[in-house]
Amino acid sequence: MSIPILLAALAQAAAPLPATGQWGIQVGNNMCVVTHTFGDGPHGTTLALRPWPLGEVADLILVTQFGDDGVSRGSEHVTVDNDAVFDSGYVSVPLNSRGMIVASYSDGLLKALAGAKSLAVTLDQQRHIELQLPETQPALDALRACKALLLRNLGIDPAWEADLATGPKEIGDKSRWFTAEDYPRTSLVLGAQGTTHLLLTIGADGRISKCVNFGNTSNDEMDFAACKLFQARGHYQPARNKRGEPMVSYIYTGINWVIPG
Repeated sequence: MSIPILLAALAQAAAPLPATGQWGIQVGNNMCVVTHTFGDGPHGTTLALRPWPLGEVADLILVTQFGDDGVSRGSEHVTVDNDAVFDSGYVSVPLNSRGMIVASYSDGLLKALAGAKSLAVTLDQQRHIELQLPETQPALDALRACKALLLRNLGIDPAWEADLATGPKEIGDKSRWFTAEDYPRTSLVLGAQGTTHLLLTIGADGRISKCVNFGNTSNDEMDFAACKLFQARGHYQPARNKRGEPMVSYIYTGINWVIPG
């Protein structure tokens, strides 16, 4: 391939991808996700936005061509309308001969997307993906309503944080709650890795009274082990309300299962 043709190919690959179709929403027992596709052919990309059930964090997910065959990690840089800038680390896993790239951001990203026209993502300062956004407000409104419904289904009043003065705090170093010996045996033999997301209910006494598994590893053994380990070893100072009294609270957390090197 000649240099001019090569440069043209690179420019085409980096060109903004137009939106195709409409926003879709997926509602499950433990998640709300809105999705949209952009472009077609080898550079076609699906964008998904998945807010965490608690707090002000959301996952930005891209399903696109990606070179790594296994689980990989790196840095991600996001720009909205060439103005708002966000940085995070990403995890990529294979998905149907493509890559699913997941990165978590503060709620500021969702706020910046309201009315935005473009979203640009740069992976490891090398791979650049730019999307021409359709109208985003309907998708964001659907996520907000879905998140409130999700909390109610979990038995949580969406307004519980209104009386919250200070959240629960870990007692001790959480990294010491888990060791390499805790890796589920069968999962270790199979080479299974991934992240288990959990919703913990922290009682007014600081104990974990309930653990809801939000999965995401597709491995029941690892997901079950995550709840069991947190409930056995997790210790918290309880949250307090605006009157200074201990109160029931909730934490969205998880375990990143990585086979020890």
